[in-house]
Amino acid sequence: MLEFEPSLKALFTVYAYGDGLQNDEVKSTSLMDYLEWRMLLRDLSLIQDDFRDREAALTFVWARMRVADERPLKSRVKSTQLSFVDFLDCVVRMAKYKAMPSKEQIYDAGCEDAGEFILMMREKPTEYAKFIQENMLPWDSALPEDEGIHLRLVDFCYVLVRSVKTVLADD
Repeated sequence: MLEFEPSLKALFTVYAYGDGLQNDEVKSTSLMDYLEWRMLLRDLSLIQDDFRDREAALTFVWARMRVADERPLKSRVKSTQLSFVDFLDCVVRMAKYKAMPSKEQIYDAGCEDAGEFILMMREKPTEYAKFIQENMLPWDSALPEDEGIHLRLVDFCYVLVRSVKTVLADD
């Protein structure tokens, strides 16, 4: 997983842009607010039937660091925005619930990895919708026994990296 850390850090840095106003944590360039999170999801076409607006909001909320009593906090900003570690939590949560292809599906499609497979499927909306319906996991379900979160996370990171490359190539 370490091979994806620079890419994930770069993705976070680009979207947690703020405006860098001095002494204004709300506009911090080291934290990602909800609108920046939503922009990332939109730009990378991650909102689909397997991960909708509701799940995007819940993922953001659940990933934020929390304390039992927020009253002594000097700043509520850190409890309303994502740090890089919180962002990584979001990525792991998305990896669990996004529809991911099996190794057999990737191989049968002639693709190198899950990212290439997903981008290929996005070009065929009807087939992609069917793929999502057949491969998505309900939010309250556990992963299949033969599939660990680390495998899904690697596949999802390939989706993220290939999605970014596609967006940059289109610009």
